[in-house]
Amino acid sequence: MIFVVAGLFLLVFVRAVTGYVRTGDRLHAATILVFLSVGTLYFLQVARVFVVLPEWISVAALVLLLGQPVFTLRLVALVRPLSPYVTGSWIAAWIAVGGAVVLTYPLTDAMAVVFVGYFVLGEAVAAAFLAGEVRRRAGAPRVRLSAAAIATGLFALGMFLAGAGRYAGDAAQSFAVASRLVALGSAVGYLVAFVPPRFLRQQWSARTAYLLMTRLLEQSTGTPEETWARFARLGTEAVDADLAVVVSLPAAGRPEALVVAGTTRDELEPAELAMVLEYADSPGPTRVGERRHGHFVTRVPLTLHSGQAGVLVLLAVRPSLFTVDDITLLGDLGRQAAVIAERSQLTTELRGVVEQLRAANHAKSDFVAAMSHELRTPLNAIIGFSELMRDEEPTDDDRRQVPTEWIENVYSSGRHLLGLINDVLDLAKVEAGRIDLRPEPLTVDAAVHEAAAPLRPLVDAKGLTLSVGVPELTVRADRLRLRQMITNLLSNAIKFTPEGGTITISAHDGDGAVHLSVADTGPGIAEADQRRIFEEFQQVGDAGSRASGTGLGLALTSRLAQAHGGGVEVESTLGAGSTFTLNLPTAPVPDPTGPATHGGILIIEDDPAAASLLRTYLQAAGYQTIITANGGDGLTAARNTAPDVILLDVLLPGLDGWGVLRQLKEDPVLRHIPVVMVSVVEERELGLSLGAVDFFVKPVDRQALLGWLDRRGLIPLPPGARTRVLVVDSDPTGRTAVEGALADQGLIVFTATSGAEALRLARDTRFDLILSELIGPDLDGFSLIAALNEDKRTRDVPVVILADELSAEDKARLGDRILGVLPRAGLAPTDLRAWLDRSMLSGVKQ
Repeated sequence: MIFVVAGLFLLVFVRAVTGYVRTGDRLHAATILVFLSVGTLYFLQVARVFVVLPEWISVAALVLLLGQPVFTLRLVALVRPLSPYVTGSWIAAWIAVGGAVVLTYPLTDAMAVVFVGYFVLGEAVAAAFLAGEVRRRAGAPRVRLSAAAIATGLFALGMFLAGAGRYAGDAAQSFAVASRLVALGSAVGYLVAFVPPRFLRQQWSARTAYLLMTRLLEQSTGTPEETWARFARLGTEAVDADLAVVVSLPAAGRPEALVVAGTTRDELEPAELAMVLEYADSPGPTRVGERRHGHFVTRVPLTLHSGQAGVLVLLAVRPSLFTVDDITLLGDLGRQAAVIAERSQLTTELRGVVEQLRAANHAKSDFVAAMSHELRTPLNAIIGFSELMRDEEPTDDDRRQVPTEWIENVYSSGRHLLGLINDVLDLAKVEAGRIDLRPEPLTVDAAVHEAAAPLRPLVDAKGLTLSVGVPELTVRADRLRLRQMITNLLSNAIKFTPEGGTITISAHDGDGAVHLSVADTGPGIAEADQRRIFEEFQQVGDAGSRASGTGLGLALTSRLAQAHGGGVEVESTLGAGSTFTLNLPTAPVPDPTGPATHGGILIIEDDPAAASLLRTYLQAAGYQTIITANGGDGLTAARNTAPDVILLDVLLPGLDGWGVLRQLKEDPVLRHIPVVMVSVVEERELGLSLGAVDFFVKPVDRQALLGWLDRRGLIPLPPGARTRVLVVDSDPTGRTAVEGALADQGLIVFTATSGAEALRLARDTRFDLILSELIGPDLDGFSLIAALNEDKRTRDVPVVILADELSAEDKARLGDRILGVLPRAGLAPTDLRAWLDRSMLSGVKQ
């Protein structure tokens, strides 16, 4: 048995030595002394079986054994507070008793009693202190400290039994056996305390982690940071640390202290914080229980709830006896804390979503109430004034005298109602990603004045000062949507600016964008509300100060700006007004030059009211119009009149608009006529795919339609204006025929017999069209066209080639530098004029 006990103590001693070699800390050094003094006694007993030892070795072994209580108390003092008087008194007693042993060896009975009494009392005191430390620990460290305390007590008991056997007489052998059994139990206890199997340590830590997790779950509500704070606080309690810091380690950037928790304080000094962050981010492995900045620090790797790497840094005044087990325990608890923190984050996010949904529901309720009011107001006026018109007594010729005021009220109310409906539909399109934009280069100053003009009465009615200072800047945007965005911002400023206030519109460019600002001197917007104003149905401020409206204007403006590749920003101070800035991408200034056209416009529309409205719009602007009520008559009129543009409805009796469009594009004579679809059916993509050049949704905005015609050069010819045409032909017969055909159509005709003469005339006189033969006596058509293109005075004049046919090579050489080709043979005057009408050139004027 003595061999087994000695082997067990040797195993514990070797484990302590290897630990000290690996870490070099004081705890392992103190542990070596404890087991060196205990094991020496048993090693000597084993040695005596084989050899006779000198007396001085036995004396030295007894003195070293007497130091075992002192070494155990020293180990205890390293891991928990212990009065220096306790260790000091036992050191003094060790010296006194050890000296007596040296002087009186071999021991007398009295000295043996002193020896055993001193040893048993010292071991009992050390065991009591270890047992006191057990209450402060958790997990595997708690079990191991308990085993160490029991083993120390058993060792004291074994020494007592060995000493008592000296006086037991016949029972001495029994006391000796009991002493050895107790010693074996002590050795096993020390083995469990200092060299336990890994699976046992993990099981102890897991059980404690489960208990701690239960405590963590009892307070699982709150943010992820609060969860990590509870984890850190439980960690300090479990391992008897003073402070615990959870540090996040981002993949890019500096580490950051997420939470700090402790038993006496929850904050770090600046120097401590710097040390913790440096220690947490150490690139290599760190020593367990390393001493830094006056603290024993321990690092526990974590995975935070976001999946990001993290570290738990523990700070303690004293080192921990079983730090590796502490790391295992806190690692297990940290994994559970990450799950709880993730759940807390999801709960917080869900709570936020619920709040947002509740706010959205409330906002939509407010919107429905506001929309009901906004819709009832114009409908009231429309129905009321319409009823007055119906009740008016007719004259003998069935005419009614409707007051202008009534008409204006009906018109303004209808426009108001249409605007509300359009806002709702536009917002729905934007949200669905189906917004229809036709971007083109537009000048900002013109767009601002165009949007501000209809709002001038509102400005004047409130006595506001409207200041516009917009330079000539160009953006790429949809014309109608740009006006809509500016109108919304300006209407918003007018609505919230008190009487006598000021509204300022300014613009500048930079960073590839134009920044258009609308500033007012209104009440301003609180910083917390500045994000909400761009959300649908939202109106900020107290209910009493809110202006009428649905809360869609700014939301729609923001969405439209984003669809253009820009955005809207706001700067505001309560009591000092607001500035809304519309940011849109810049565009090159559009070239206003180019051929203009003039001719009749064919309207194919079965609704008499809609057809009459379109005709009124167009004739008032100087256009000639032709109206047909069905698709078949429309095709006949197109063949007979060769209109410049066709405005085509989709819903027609008999042959619908899609069928008319297909037949127009399949007819070689009519396919060149631009067709614009005008309908309540929103099928823009289908119309464009079948060959339409554009699509307007009813009701058609008059300015939008006239603006579309104007931008494409389809402007009406002023009364008395005549077109100048230059004919270049070396053949007198052909030249005379073409000249007569053009003169009969009311055009002013100039002729030239050579390319050189044609160049001189073109540079001296502004022509609207040049008709030229392809082969000339000096300059052929290719050289003439090249010369015309090189001169800025003539490069914009359209050229038509007179030739019966062109080879593929000639067509490739001419490319897109000519307007077209006219046959020279058999060209009647009416055919020439029809061709020019179809090519949309007759409106070109000086």
